[in-house]
Amino acid sequence: MHPAVRQLDRPAPKPDSADYGTLRARVLDAHLHGRPVVVPRSVAQELDSWASEIISSTQGPTLGLASAGVPDRWYDLLAWCGVPMSVDGPLHWGVDIAEETVTMPEFHGDRLVLPAPQVLAQLTSLALKPVRLLVARRMGCRLQAATGLHLFLWRKQAVLISHAEVPLGGFLHGPEAGTRHSLDVPVGGAQVLRW
Repeated sequence: MHPAVRQLDRPAPKPDSADYGTLRARVLDAHLHGRPVVVPRSVAQELDSWASEIISSTQGPTLGLASAGVPDRWYDLLAWCGVPMSVDGPLHWGVDIAEETVTMPEFHGDRLVLPAPQVLAQLTSLALKPVRLLVARRMGCRLQAATGLHLFLWRKQAVLISHAEVPLGGFLHGPEAGTRHSLDVPVGGAQVLRW
């Protein structure tokens, strides 16, 4: 069991629920970024093994927003909007992306500025397009799907985890120009893409 994954005796969510998807993403986050998570004992080993298997199939570090610099109130919100997190970047909070007094995400030069978290949380996936364009510009992949997908990104692989109450479809464009991968992520589930 990864040291950041703690177990607790409490009921586990059903595997085909949004809450299970949230747990799945948090366990993978614990493995990748050391973010502590408490998991019901009955599903802890299964989720920990799943995360270990995902990581063993990857090559190189994750790509995304350097997680250490992201304020806690932004971390989950940005992740569920489709911003991948990483240890080293290439994106950095306060440099490439930051909160300012705006009503919608917008670019100021090369920097993406965001409204307050409670405003961003209410936006549609269409209104979040600037957030996803930043990821496309800097990492070559753009998510075209409803909110509620957590994107983990490596140079040759992506993992998408859903915490939506309905199955989610869409596309992940890139990393090569003109390519796209179809998405079909079940409630509480994950989809692995390799290229």
